[in-house]
Amino acid sequence: MAVTCDKSAESFLRTWRRSVGTLPDRVRLVEVGGAIPPTEDGSSAERTVQAAVEAVHRPNDLDGILSAVASALAANDGETTVVFDSLTTAFEHVSPREIIPFFDAVSERLADANAVGYFCYHGAADDSEIAPLRVFADEMVEVTDEGGRDVRSSATMVRDGPPLDGMLEALGSRRRRDALRYLLDTDGAVAIDELATAVARREIGEMEPESTQHRQYYSTLYQLHLPKLDSAGLIDYDERGHRVSARDGARWAASFLALAEE
Repeated sequence: MAVTCDKSAESFLRTWRRSVGTLPDRVRLVEVGGAIPPTEDGSSAERTVQAAVEAVHRPNDLDGILSAVASALAANDGETTVVFDSLTTAFEHVSPREIIPFFDAVSERLADANAVGYFCYHGAADDSEIAPLRVFADEMVEVTDEGGRDVRSSATMVRDGPPLDGMLEALGSRRRRDALRYLLDTDGAVAIDELATAVARREIGEMEPESTQHRQYYSTLYQLHLPKLDSAGLIDYDERGHRVSARDGARWAASFLALAEE
């Protein structure tokens, strides 16, 4: 099964025959954004490919793509391999904030169908838009211009960073996101007093928050938000010394922070 965003179904199958050879016994394609002309009765025109093709006309119709993928998976009862070609096109039409839950939903349906999925992306592996998706994948394969391959498993990537569930939960609060942004931009440990002033400036847009505002920010950071970031493995929190700093693993949160429109 293939989801084609960069080429027509016919073009995808021609590339397959040229590069791989014989087509699998059963082929289903979801053609995204292709100009499939409707007939007078509203149905799709006759295709030249010997494969089941479903059209999703708008590349920003993520719900439509997800529905087509789910339908194609349900129609197969054997071993299924899915190729998504490519995420690069998807990013041209929808925001990374929309892609992440879509990618997660497609991954869940692949797992439910015991299918294997390959998602292509043309760009650097550390691009900010693709970086959040790496933690959802089992493996990441980076192909160089010379044809070399660098394979990293999810186990390796997870060991490099904090637990994903805890990190996403911790980043659910804007105040924690603002605090972590400041810490990532600052070398070394920061006094909570300084951090409270910086976070207040970000949120209320004033150079110097009033004393009552500062106390409120200091209190919520000290009692609630910093312990949450600490337990998520994102910061080192010296509660007694009233100082805090970002851990090395907090770099994993940077790409998620970039998605928040604040």
